[in-house]
Amino acid sequence: MNLNRKINKIKSLFLHTALFFLIVGYGTAGTYSYFTSEVKSTVSLQNATQDEIVEIETGEVQYDSSCKAVQSVSIKNIYSIDVPITIDGTKYTLTPGQQISHEQVLSDNCESFGEKMYHIVGFKGYFDHMVTANVDQEKLNPTVSEGTENTSNVDQEPASSKAQSDVELGKSENTGLTEEKNIGAASENSQAELDKE
Repeated sequence: MNLNRKINKIKSLFLHTALFFLIVGYGTAGTYSYFTSEVKSTVSLQNATQDEIVEIETGEVQYDSSCKAVQSVSIKNIYSIDVPITIDGTKYTLTPGQQISHEQVLSDNCESFGEKMYHIVGFKGYFDHMVTANVDQEKLNPTVSEGTENTSNVDQEPASSKAQSDVELGKSENTGLTEEKNIGAASENSQAELDKE
């Protein structure tokens, strides 16, 4: 019986050890698998400014003969992740180091001139860069500028004669002031002569 007891103790010890490792193995297997399968890299923008994310350069306004004004915009991604950009409704996604050139139409008819504005938005509003450009009416429609030059010359002549008349008026006012000072000095001299007598 002694041998039978020893075998039962060994069986019991083996069974308990196997049960222990079985419980520990199943209990930690899911956790270990969870950590290894869910590892991923995330990048977030924290305290980054527009100048740290993209470089924006705007060109001069270009005009063509059909009353169209266009401005070239160049944007370069200098950040380490993809940057979604929207320029006045046109969407781009810039990879790190990528540069795009966009032609922004400011005016497509002869009546649309003056100050024009459009937005460059990145990361769905993380930064919003407003670009302001001036569309010159004379450059937009050269035929209009020829007609306005003739009328502007007519307007300038009276303005120059008005300036001359203002100068002459200023001289007469200065002369009057000088005469008043002389009259005042003469009256003081005559008063001094009366006091002597």
